[in-house]
Amino acid sequence: GIEDYHISVPIRKIFQRDNDCTLAWLMNGEPLPRDHGYPLRVIIPGFVGARSVKWIDRIVVTKEETEGTHQRGIAYKQLGPNKKSLG
Repeated sequence: GIEDYHISVPIRKIFQRDNDCTLAWLMNGEPLPRDHGYPLRVIIPGFVGARSVKWIDRIVVTKEETEGTHQRGIAYKQLGPNKKSLG
């Protein structure tokens, strides 16, 4: 998004037929309000709400996760309370 917030979502998640990932620019037939992400936001069902980014200014397809501070590291992986690593 335009607030220097970068996240990654596996491309297989985006293209799942029954997934309903959405780029939204309207809400109830009206332009998306600023508080809800105007001009564009992404909605990714089944992922933590932080992956449904508001204020999208670009989408980049890469082979690796983004280097953004909100993506890398254990804090943003939603591991169970007893799991201490990604391995």
